[in-house]
Amino acid sequence: MGFRQRWRNWVKECVSTATMSVLVNGSPSKPFNMERGLRQGDPLSPFLFVLVVDVLNWMVGEAVRNGRIEPLLVGGEHIELSHLQFADDTILFCHPVTGTIVNYRRLLRCFELMSGLSINFEKSSLISVNCEQEWIDHACGELGCKQAVLPVRSYRLKEDPGKTCQLNIRGQRIKDKMLTGMAMEVGNVRSTLFWEDNWLQDGPLKVAFPRLYSMSNQQGSMWRRELFQWELELVHQLHERLRQVKLSDGKDDNMVWKFNSKGVFSTKSVVQVLQSETLSDEITSYSFTSSVWRGVVPPRIELFGWFVLIGRVNTKERLSRLGVIRPSDNLCVLCKKEIELVEHLFLLGELTWKVWDSWLRSFGEVWPIPRTIRELFERWTGRHKRKQDQKKWLPGFFAVIWNIWVERNVRIFNNKETGVEFVIRKTILSYNEWTRSDPLGG
Repeated sequence: MGFRQRWRNWVKECVSTATMSVLVNGSPSKPFNMERGLRQGDPLSPFLFVLVVDVLNWMVGEAVRNGRIEPLLVGGEHIELSHLQFADDTILFCHPVTGTIVNYRRLLRCFELMSGLSINFEKSSLISVNCEQEWIDHACGELGCKQAVLPVRSYRLKEDPGKTCQLNIRGQRIKDKMLTGMAMEVGNVRSTLFWEDNWLQDGPLKVAFPRLYSMSNQQGSMWRRELFQWELELVHQLHERLRQVKLSDGKDDNMVWKFNSKGVFSTKSVVQVLQSETLSDEITSYSFTSSVWRGVVPPRIELFGWFVLIGRVNTKERLSRLGVIRPSDNLCVLCKKEIELVEHLFLLGELTWKVWDSWLRSFGEVWPIPRTIRELFERWTGRHKRKQDQKKWLPGFFAVIWNIWVERNVRIFNNKETGVEFVIRKTILSYNEWTRSDPLGG
């Protein structure tokens, strides 16, 4: 998998020297060496496991390329979906074809023999979507697993004849938010309830004027009794709020969704509203998120770029702050002068900015140095509006930050140092590898 001998020796040392002890009557016994693997709960264990199951990822991909497994085609761009992996969880997708199920079983058996891991089919589940029960039973028998259903609840609006629109949702918080999101767009006011409906910008009038609502009588006269002087002041405030409303005799009242600029309901708008209330300002301010996950570079490079943009890369400054290294050992290895902060390492350092400047000049651009790496990324991705131009620029950003990180690690762990020209050539090679094209269009 490309790991060097030094790294493999580290892992072997961790695995082979692990010891444990047993509590006997509350007292630990003498430590003894383990015959297999790491201690339970060892933080290194999931990382090693992910390396092993990456082989399964490769095996499924090879089976798809050989036509042994037919993937699902998702979306308008027909993206192939055969499997998803997260740590020790794997989801396999396929059409309801018995041959594919058999091939998956054979593939998993081969993986067991190669890796030494054992797949517990009794704890696995087959989840079907619009499949015949007879085929489901047969597939479960082939795999030796049980049937399950997706834990998904549908949120929908239903209308009963002669009644108002009702929400068929169990979650009270979501229901409340959707109720506040529905509003009446008034026309001739024949279908709008004056006090109850949400037809003004500030919400229902019964909430804004609870005293007047309690005194109102919609069966005959406007008020159930004569109002006191202070209540008349509330009526004046109500009239001021109604003064801005313009009615239209030739237009019917219409229900709209106020969390969408077009007034049309969407699940996405509900999620955005709920997230804006629960997530921190730092997270919701990540306007660059959609620009990162474009699939133009390998997923691990995208993930690394994401960590750089949110400042979560383990630079020396961060490691010293976390107590991993000594505070005195926080200087940048590229310049040996400044503290190794994210902004310095990936943007402001002398070597780093020479690499950025080389790329900008190759595109015919000359920029002043941005203040933050996020500002650079937003300018980098917002430079062109056409998707084709954006796809050409975006891999260049990832190529620079990735190879700066590689150069930094080579200097720390291998004690080898190269110049800026070598780093620039490495960024171009990475760009070529990821895009199968030349950044200059040659």
